[in-house]
Amino acid sequence: MAGDQRADVAAVGATVTGAVGATVPMSVGYVNNGPARAGDSGQQGLAVPTTVTLPAGVTAVTVSTYCVDPTDDEWRPGKPGARLYECSAPGGIARGERVGFDFRLRIDRAGSQTGSVALRTRSGGGPIADLNPANDTARLLVNPNAPTTPGGNGNGGGGAGDGGSLPITGAPLGLIAALGALLITAGLGGLLLTRRPDPRP
Repeated sequence: MAGDQRADVAAVGATVTGAVGATVPMSVGYVNNGPARAGDSGQQGLAVPTTVTLPAGVTAVTVSTYCVDPTDDEWRPGKPGARLYECSAPGGIARGERVGFDFRLRIDRAGSQTGSVALRTRSGGGPIADLNPANDTARLLVNPNAPTTPGGNGNGGGGAGDGGSLPITGAPLGLIAALGALLITAGLGGLLLTRRPDPRP
């Protein structure tokens, strides 16, 4: 068949939100933008090994059985508790189809956190670039709208229990306003006294 029959696979990230201690679902993976099939093994196929890197402030309590911890000496698909996972789905997918790897994450730390999803496309035993390598990575966001806190304490950088409020310096604003009003009143009174007509004949 004429033309370039490779595929463009694009990483699919995720955004999850939850309170500290909550367990939330997450699905990441990739989509095939075509035109050819993707995920098939063999010399002519485009296999799509997927690396999932979790933020340090979450724990994977449930993991897809298509994912393993590459740092583990044993082959244990679906092992919980790792920070890094290598995922591979069996079989291929046609244009427009998606592969998803399902996790459940426990949120252990407050604040915004970021992980990643990265594709390493290959054909047979060697690497191969798909049609658009620029979309082979995506972000995994945990509570993206929460303030990012130095040290991970989640309180917006303020002192303990202060809700992140700014310190008050100098005289209180209410006292300054009251003194200002008093001075204005005294000034007006002095002006009226000086302009009152002399009642003496």
